[in-house]
Amino acid sequence: MKNIILVIIGSFLVSCATVPGDSGFIPENRHQAIEHIIKISPDWFKKPLTSESAIYAAATAVSKDYQMSIKKATLYAKVELADKISGNIVAEDTTMSIEKYVGEKLTTASEIESNAHNVVNMEIHDYEVSEVLTIPEGNLYRTFILIKKPLDKAVDDSTSIYNYD
Repeated sequence: MKNIILVIIGSFLVSCATVPGDSGFIPENRHQAIEHIIKISPDWFKKPLTSESAIYAAATAVSKDYQMSIKKATLYAKVELADKISGNIVAEDTTMSIEKYVGEKLTTASEIESNAHNVVNMEIHDYEVSEVLTIPEGNLYRTFILIKKPLDKAVDDSTSIYNYD
């Protein structure tokens, strides 16, 4: 009888522990954090909508401040939207080779460095926020946002430059 009671109490305690995807879950490592984000992500974030009349972009951001998490997610979504409309990749490769004799032995060394930057020259106007979801994560707020830009609205690509890696 004692064993049955211990099993029931143990099962109750384990079932009360938070797991990734629960609203009160606080990740202990990066793997748990990723698993948690995947489980709490809304479907519209995992697979953004497609349409012939609009372009959609989804993003997420986290902050200690509720409003800042929304502002950051909105900015990231606007950058994603601008990239979908008119993104340009600028790539640069650098190769360096060194040869030297040490005594009578030739020593060589090679180094290759590659950099790529996505440069978007565009201001985003007339976008609409389609979906917003903010979820507490311990003492942080995670916001998921989906924005759309109707294709019939003109794009002004003459003034702003967003440069990000």
